[in-house]
Amino acid sequence: MAVQALCLALKIPMIMGGTFAGSLTVDLFRPNGGPCYRCVTDGLQSDLVEKLHPSKILSYESIEFIPKDNNPTGQSNVYLCSTCSNLMTSLMINYIFNDESIKDPKR
Repeated sequence: MAVQALCLALKIPMIMGGTFAGSLTVDLFRPNGGPCYRCVTDGLQSDLVEKLHPSKILSYESIEFIPKDNNPTGQSNVYLCSTCSNLMTSLMINYIFNDESIKDPKR
């Protein structure tokens, strides 16, 4: 959530991916509207959501107030993890080439 807030504050896209057992997810959160990670995630602590608002994230010298994740130990394999990273890279390249604000007429 802190990375998403920082991306929104700096107006840069955030690509997030992960694996667990035999599944993977890859998501793109655009900086110019649309749903953000905070918007599509249930069960977030409201005080933490307020502290990590994009309008406040750049004012902190430390984000040690963020609690440690209690993520379970994964059972992914190297093939699934490398596929996820390749999909994340592909999504970023696709975003860059289709971003109207950086279109180059020479391409």
